[in-house]
Amino acid sequence: MPQVALYHAPDINAFATGARRDASLVAVSTGLLQNMSRDEAEAVIAPRD
Repeated sequence: MPQVALYHAPDINAFATGARRDASLVAVSTGLLQNMSRDEAEAVIAPRD
């Protein structure tokens, strides 16, 4: 499972990095959490197979 990190930025942004799922990171900006609904934010960071 990827780690999830929060970083401080006003922009609405998220990104993932890592070569394998067990060695990866999903980063989410504070701007994304402040400007999107819970459902929208979950759609951005929810795992997909």
